[in-house]
Amino acid sequence: HIGMFDALIPLRLLPKKILKFTTIPAATERWEKDSKIISFIMDFFVGAYPFANQGPWIKASMEATGELADQAYTFVIAPEGRFQRENRLQPFQTGLGFLAKELKLPVIMVKIDENYREIWPSPKTNDHAADPRFYKPLKKSTVKIKIKSADINPSLSEEKLTKNIQKQFENL
Repeated sequence: HIGMFDALIPLRLLPKKILKFTTIPAATERWEKDSKIISFIMDFFVGAYPFANQGPWIKASMEATGELADQAYTFVIAPEGRFQRENRLQPFQTGLGFLAKELKLPVIMVKIDENYREIWPSPKTNDHAADPRFYKPLKKSTVKIKIKSADINPSLSEEKLTKNIQKQFENL
């Protein structure tokens, strides 16, 4: 998850009929700790919903995601589960393997070129939401992306499937 606005890139690529039923499971801290403006943007413009990636609310988050999947929603997921701080790919969370295996959701990988960092640098702390400079791009530029469907092997464990998807992403 290379930045706050990286999820907007695949949203801009989706046809309107799919976009209508697209949502983003986003870390609950976006609603708990960030400004009211960010919460408003996440709710009304991005179509995100709070997703607990740790603690006792994980089960409820997964159940809500399952209900949305049953309603044929498309998900835009940052499989790392948090922003990159080091400008390098972090391990994917095993929830990705769970969604692919148990909910039988396809995984379409969207890899954003590193020049994205020239537009929006990596946040160094979790305090970026309070800093208005974080929301202004440093320059205008073209961002190249690569898109590919991941090969899903349902015989793998959720953990191994997640690692397999990450390897496919790295080789994209």
